[in-house]
Amino acid sequence: MRLRFDKGRRVLDENDAVVATLDKVSFKEQATVHIGEQAWSYGTAGFVVTGDCDDDPRLRFNAHRAGFRKPDMSVTCGRVAYAVKSLGWMAPGFDVQRRGVAVGTTGTDRRHDNSPCIELPDDVPVEDAVFLLWVSMLMVARSRRGAAAANAST
Repeated sequence: MRLRFDKGRRVLDENDAVVATLDKVSFKEQATVHIGEQAWSYGTAGFVVTGDCDDDPRLRFNAHRAGFRKPDMSVTCGRVAYAVKSLGWMAPGFDVQRRGVAVGTTGTDRRHDNSPCIELPDDVPVEDAVFLLWVSMLMVARSRRGAAAANAST
C-alpha cells in the first residue's frame, strides 16, 4: 500500500482514493483524523506522539524518540511494535520496521507535489499506516526546523 498526503488535508492511496482526512491545528503538531467512520486525535507532548481513537479509548497509538540526539522513533500501534529509522544524514527518508524487520519506507512523493508518503505491505492496517505517515511527517518537519535554525545561527 502506498499512502501520501494531499496538500496536508487528505491521505490518498496509490489510486488517489481518499483514505483519511485531517483537520490540523495551526502551528501545533495536533490533528483530528477521520479514517472511515473512526475519529482519531493525534497530538504531541515533548518527544511523545500519540494517536487516540475517539470512539474506542482502548485504541491508543504512541511513538517516542529513541534519545535526545537520535531522530529514530519507536512506535506502538495496538500490540504491534514498529520503528521509524533514519536512512542516514544525507538520505531524505526513513525505513519502517515491524518487530525488527524492514517492511517499508517513508519519504516524499516526487511524482505529485513532494508531499510526505509511505509504502507498506498490504497486511499493515490502514490505521497503523496513517499514524506512521503522520509520525514520519513530524520527523521530517522537525528535521527541517532544526536545519533552518542551524543555518539562521551562522
